Amino acid sequence: MFRLEHAQGGGGLPRARLLSVGSHPKDADQPAYGSANHGTRFRRLRFLDDTPIAVEEIWLDGGAGAIPPEMVQDSLYLTYKRALKLWITRAEDRVGLGTVPDWAPPDFAPRPGSTTAFIQRLSWAQTQDAVEFSRTWYDTDPRALRPAPRLRRSHDHA
Repeated sequence: MFRLEHAQGGGGLPRARLLSVGSHPKDADQPAYGSANHGTRFRRLRFLDDTPIAVEEIWLDGGAGAIPPEMVQDSLYLTYKRALKLWITRAEDRVGLGTVPDWAPPDFAPRPGSTTAFIQRLSWAQTQDAVEFSRTWYDTDPRALRPAPRLRRSHDHA
């Protein structure tokens, strides 16, 4: 799992601005996960402190339940726990390059259609099945932020 942090070190205050939320059919570019052919799609602009750093599209499988928009918090994992008694126990990230989507807001520096760093994440709940799929496009300006491992190996703590 990766997290984004300030280039000078430290995570900063993470927060998110919800751009849209709703139930939608899963698209063909998603991997197989969950039990439903639809899900709740969250589109958000992510910040560290007051700096926009990423846009993300997060899909929660429809079989996991529905979340009323008024219950959505900055921490979706906390939202899942409170609304559905569901918690994410593990995740698998794939990092590469992607095209910034056309729904990215103007305050996200990479323009829609441009190429930037891209993370796809598949996440599992307390059951055996994956329940969440996400796509994150993040700003690659090295003066602003850097990707960092969320968990470090034990010998990295020396």
